[in-house]
Amino acid sequence: MHPRDTLSNRTLQARLEKAWAQSLGDERMQIGLWLQEFEAVLVSQQEQKIQPIRLRLERFLDEMSF
Repeated sequence: MHPRDTLSNRTLQARLEKAWAQSLGDERMQIGLWLQEFEAVLVSQQEQKIQPIRLRLERFLDEMSF
């Protein structure tokens, strides 16, 4: 199974997309960069790289209340 298809990764991608859609200005730009970063690491299919980025981005979204 491709990492982008796992529940945890699909959930984070959906959260990032929703946060991006609901944001404006600099916040929206930052979330867009996170989304690009996450999509790029998913393409690598290397779980040892995906997991720490997923955890970091989940923390950021939690802090931003998304």
